[in-house]
Amino acid sequence: MTRISRASRLSLAVMVALGVAVPATPGQAVTDPFDELPTSEEMKRALITPEEIAPAYQQSTQGGGRDTVYLTTAEACARNATNGHLVDYVMQDFKHYQGPTIIEQRVAAVGSEQALDMIAAYVGMVRKCPSRRVGPGMLTISRWKGPRLGDASVGLLYERTGSTGQLVDRDITVLVAHGAVVLTMQHLNNQNSGDEANFRSTLLAAAAKLDEIG
Repeated sequence: MTRISRASRLSLAVMVALGVAVPATPGQAVTDPFDELPTSEEMKRALITPEEIAPAYQQSTQGGGRDTVYLTTAEACARNATNGHLVDYVMQDFKHYQGPTIIEQRVAAVGSEQALDMIAAYVGMVRKCPSRRVGPGMLTISRWKGPRLGDASVGLLYERTGSTGQLVDRDITVLVAHGAVVLTMQHLNNQNSGDEANFRSTLLAAAAKLDEIG
């Protein structure tokens, strides 16, 4: 896989920060003029092993295929598959031994420029559409303070409340742009924020393995 230089990626990151980014056409597969996208087999090298996950977790599922990503704030706010972009991805998840909490790892081949577009889109989502009604309750999205990783990254905290305002669900999503791929790490069904240490250590391990793609 051919990768653009770090200087070029940093230049693209500045463009994204300034809002100067050209997204792909909605509904079409993502391509990037600067590099060849990694194959599924290459992306699998970045999947962490069961030995690298926190001891409280065990591997549950592993797979991949095609999925939708969002490259603009408007797309991220709408979260409609018809206005997203199809990409190849690989994934796996790990389930906590003593509860419903799941850590999911996903690596998607999007292209170097589009990877930065994705980070900018989700940063913008927190500003433009931080809350929405979900059934009888509300979903609120805010920034989650995590480490700076890859070429650019963003952490998001999703909190869903019921009709009486009680917390029903609490999830963390972190996106990391690294060359032509985006790593998405999720901490799902996390009612106990005390388990975040396990998520942080797994996030760092997953980000470090991105260099193995090529």
